[in-house]
Amino acid sequence: MSIVAVLLLAVGVADLARSVRTAQAWIPPLTGLVAVVLAGILADLHTVADLLLLVLVAALTTVWSALAERARRRERGEAAPLLVFGLGLAAVFALAGAASPAGGEVVRWLRWTDIPHLQDLSADRFLLLLGLVLVQLSTGNELVRLILVSVGAMKPGEQAQPSDSLRGGRLLGPLERLFILGLGLSGQLTAASLVIAAKGVIRFPELTARSGLAARTARGEGALQAEVSGVGINEVTEYFLVGSFVSWLVAMAGLALSLLA
Repeated sequence: MSIVAVLLLAVGVADLARSVRTAQAWIPPLTGLVAVVLAGILADLHTVADLLLLVLVAALTTVWSALAERARRRERGEAAPLLVFGLGLAAVFALAGAASPAGGEVVRWLRWTDIPHLQDLSADRFLLLLGLVLVQLSTGNELVRLILVSVGAMKPGEQAQPSDSLRGGRLLGPLERLFILGLGLSGQLTAASLVIAAKGVIRFPELTARSGLAARTARGEGALQAEVSGVGINEVTEYFLVGSFVSWLVAMAGLALSLLA
C-alpha cells in the first residue's frame, strides 16, 4: 500500500496548492512532484519496481492536476480528469503489490514519536491514512465540483449558481468528510451516520426558504428576487443532493480503502 499512499499524498498536496487561487498554473503539478520525491525518499522506496511506480504516480498526479485545471478554465471536459483519477487509482492499487513496504525515516519517526497510537502503526498504514486525510480536503471538493458540472447541477460561466443559495459548502464538505472518515476509523459508524443526518437538518431551513420563494413567484410575488437569483428550487435541491452524496462517497471510499490496508 506504500505506493497507493504516495499517490494520495501527491494528489492531495497538489490540489491544496491549486485551491490557492493566486497560484500559477505550474505550481500545483510541481508541488505534487515534490511530494512524490519526498515521500519516496523518506519511505525508502528505492528498488527498480518502486522507482517505476513512483514515475507512474508522478505522471498521474501531473495529468490529473492539469486536466482538472483545464476543465475549470474551459468549463468543459470534466470527464477526462475523473477518468484519470479513477483509472489511475485503480491501476496503482492493482500494482501496489510490486512496491516495497515503506521504511526509512518514516519508520524511525514512528518509533521515536510519543504521539499515542502512532507507534503501533506500520509505515504503510500511517502514510495511507495521511494521504486519505489530505484527499478529503481540496481533492474531495474538486471531485464533487467535476461531477456536479458534468451532470449539469452547476452552470458554466458567470451564471447564477445553486451554491449561491447554500453557503459554506467548500468548508462544510471537507469537515463532514473528515468527520465521517475519523468516526469510521474509530469504529463509530453510527456517529458517522449522524453527521450525514445533521447536514440535512442544517440545510433544511435554506431549502424550505428557497421553496417558499418559488411558491410566491408562482403566484406572481417575489418576481424580482427570482429574477436576481436565476436559480429554482429544483436546481438547488439537485445541487444539494448530488453534491452531498458524492462528498459522502469520497469519505466512505477512503474509509473502505483504509480497511483494506
